[in-house]
Amino acid sequence: SINNSFGEYYFSKSDYQNAVKFFKKTLSFNLVEEGDNLIIKKDALKGLHKSLYRLSIFKEAYIVNCEYDSIYRMIVNENIQKKLSEIKHENDVRTYQSKIRYFTKIAAIERDRKRIYSFFFILSIVVLFLVLFVIIQRFKNYKQQTILKLQKSELDELELKHSKVLNEKLIQENIQLETQRKLDELS
Repeated sequence: SINNSFGEYYFSKSDYQNAVKFFKKTLSFNLVEEGDNLIIKKDALKGLHKSLYRLSIFKEAYIVNCEYDSIYRMIVNENIQKKLSEIKHENDVRTYQSKIRYFTKIAAIERDRKRIYSFFFILSIVVLFLVLFVIIQRFKNYKQQTILKLQKSELDELELKHSKVLNEKLIQENIQLETQRKLDELS
């Protein structure tokens, strides 16, 4: 890149011979054709083409220009590939983020559904216990009423027996009194 700078300097001073010398010196290095080295080579070819054109060496200028175009296309394609890769990566990130949002919403819905099911399950158990409590209370009341009816029935029966016994006793007393009175009358 220093040789390119010198080549540009001599080109700006219209010393095209020295400019060609420095641009060719840059190209003499065996640069790996990728990244910044590719840009350095492209700049050297561009400067060499302009210098050869100004020196009216058109055939060599044309060959250098063809090589420049080839490298320029490689750089453009590399940049396009980088941008495509970045766009694909951004798209993948967006897709991943939308999936995360989707699954987060699904998890929230599932959590809410479980809460609702739990609420209704607990509510059902409470209602079931209330119904059982009411049924048990009614059964106890029914049992107590039945026991009371039985006791009342037994009491009525006892009263009836007692009244029969009293009635018989009264009848007996009445008979005794009648008998006593008849005896007293006879005597």
